[in-house]
Amino acid sequence: MANFCYCGDELESSINHSSQTQQQLEKSLNVSQETISRRLRAMEKINKLGKWVLPHDLNERQMENCKVTCEMLLQRHERK
Repeated sequence: MANFCYCGDELESSINHSSQTQQQLEKSLNVSQETISRRLRAMEKINKLGKWVLPHDLNERQMENCKVTCEMLLQRHERK
């Protein structure tokens, strides 16, 4: 099995047109799973519900909800 780094075009095409796992991509592209994993991280792709997607940024409301939740948990911890 070749262990070289793909330029990304073939991997990107594979993940955009199918819902293959890293193990399936390893076999179809004939590279190691480690190489696939490294390239996916470099492309900032994650697997969500069987699809390779970019992680999203939180919007203002989601960030505010996180902040409020953290503050409530800190207060609860300090009371104990």
